[in-house]
Amino acid sequence: MKSLIVKKLFSSILVVFLLTILIFLLVHLLPGDPIEAMLGDYATKEAIAALRAQYNLDKPLPFQYFIWLGNILRGEWGVSITSKTAVMPQVLSRLPLTLMLCLIPSFLSLGVAIVLGVISASKHNSNVDLGISIGSLALLSVPEFWMGILLMLLFAVVLNVLPAGGYVKPSVDFGKFMKSMILPVVTMILHSMPSTIRMVRSSMLEVLQEDYIMLARTKGNSPNRCNYVHGLRNSLIPIATNLSLQITSLMAGVIVIEKVFQFPGTGLLLLNAITSRDYPMIQACIFVFSIIVVTVNLLTDIAYALIDPRIRYS
Repeated sequence: MKSLIVKKLFSSILVVFLLTILIFLLVHLLPGDPIEAMLGDYATKEAIAALRAQYNLDKPLPFQYFIWLGNILRGEWGVSITSKTAVMPQVLSRLPLTLMLCLIPSFLSLGVAIVLGVISASKHNSNVDLGISIGSLALLSVPEFWMGILLMLLFAVVLNVLPAGGYVKPSVDFGKFMKSMILPVVTMILHSMPSTIRMVRSSMLEVLQEDYIMLARTKGNSPNRCNYVHGLRNSLIPIATNLSLQITSLMAGVIVIEKVFQFPGTGLLLLNAITSRDYPMIQACIFVFSIIVVTVNLLTDIAYALIDPRIRYS
C-alpha cells in the first residue's frame, strides 16, 4: 500500500510540473497586451517598457517561465497587474467558497443519485425506471448556466423567496448565508446528478445479474440487502471513478455558476482576471484548480486500493 501511494504521489508531482508548462504557455497565448490594457491608449513607450520590465514581460518566455515557477515554489505568486496587490491572499481567501460550492453538491448529488440509480436498476423496464431515466436525460440536456438562470427567474423573480445572487458570510447573517447558497448548490446538484444516476443504474444492472446476487436472493436476503449491501458494494469502483470525474467537472462548471450568481469564489476571480489580461492572477487561479484536480485523482487511486485489495497488489 505504501509503495502504491509513493508511486501515485510521484506521478502526480510529474503531472503538476507538466501542467505548469501548459498553464504558462496557454496564458501567454491569450490575445491582447495586459500592460497596454492597464495603462491605456495614451501611455508613453517609456511607461510601458518600465511596467513590462517590472512584471518580467520583457524577457524571453523560457526565462519568464522559470522565474514564475521559482516564485510559485517559494510561495510568491506575484502581484496582480490590475489591483497591484499580492495574488496569493486573494486566491486563497476565495478558494474555500469555490471548494464549498463544488464539494457540497458533489456529495449531496452522489447520495441521491445512488438511491435513484439502485431503484431504477432494481425495477428495470418498469414505469419507475422509465421515469427516472427520462428525468435524468432531460436534466442532462440542460446547460448548467441555463439551469441557473431558470432557477433564478423562478425563485428570485417570480416567487421572490431567494436572492438572485451574491454571498453573505455566515458570521454576518446565517439565515441570509443559507439563502445565498441554495440556488448555486441546487444548480450544481441538478447538473451533476443525472450522469451519476445513469452510471449507477448501468453498473447495478450488470452486478444484479451475477450469480452471487442470485444466491443471496435464494438464501432469503431482503431486496434492499441484495441491492445495497451485496450489489452496491461491488459497484463502488465505477462510482468512485464517477465521483472524481464529477468533482473535476464541477471545478470547471463552478466558474460559470459563480458568474451567473455573482458568487465571489475563485472562478469569478479567474473570469475577471481573463477579462483584464491579469497574467499573474490567471496563472495562480488555473494552477490552484490544477492542483485540486490532480489531488482528487490521487485520492481516487488510493480509494481504489482501499475498496478492492487486489489493486494494491497488482
